[in-house]
Amino acid sequence: MPTEAPESAAPAPPTALRWLAPLLVLPVLGFAVWFAVAMLRAVPPPALEVGPDVTVLRAPLPLSEFTLGDHHGEPFDGARFDGRWSFVFFGYTFCPDVCPMTLSTFRGVRERLGDDAELQYVFVSIDPERDTLERLAEFVPYFHPEFVGVTGNHDELVNLTRTLGVYHQKADGESGPDYLMDHTISVMLIDPERRMSAIFSKPDDPDAIADAFRKIREQGTMP
Repeated sequence: MPTEAPESAAPAPPTALRWLAPLLVLPVLGFAVWFAVAMLRAVPPPALEVGPDVTVLRAPLPLSEFTLGDHHGEPFDGARFDGRWSFVFFGYTFCPDVCPMTLSTFRGVRERLGDDAELQYVFVSIDPERDTLERLAEFVPYFHPEFVGVTGNHDELVNLTRTLGVYHQKADGESGPDYLMDHTISVMLIDPERRMSAIFSKPDDPDAIADAFRKIREQGTMP
């Protein structure tokens, strides 16, 4: 005896479909809007373009607390960066090439930017074992009398260098009094609010550095 086919479900009334469709679409639209807003918040605004060897930080990096000393015998801490722009380089006086070349570049930058009370040039020694304040007082002013030589004990140096991502240690296999140091060769630009705002990865062109700095200062400190 033939069996009867089961009855198919009756189609939903047109009125029900009209109400059901918007209810299904609204969660999808809500998720799409949320996702779009989240992406806009996650992607930072474009950085200021000032040159091929300069990175302007989208979010300036505040300095950690530290206390060092300058070659005049005065304390050098974060307050010395307040209210002025500062070019900062980490090196050592026994360096055979990069360090004296960078200080020579600093001199060229200063010649192009002029005598500016709101701008300072700081050489921080990462070799306190040999670089006494007396040695810094002989070495740093040779390049310009207004340049500042800074050093301190190892822990205080680490407080500063770790924040800025500056690498430094004795070169592998080095021993005796004439050891070499491996270190970051970039120049850091500290803004008047005590924050690292830019990094010069190839600090060997005074014209390029001076031009980039003018653009950064015109833009002002980043929020």
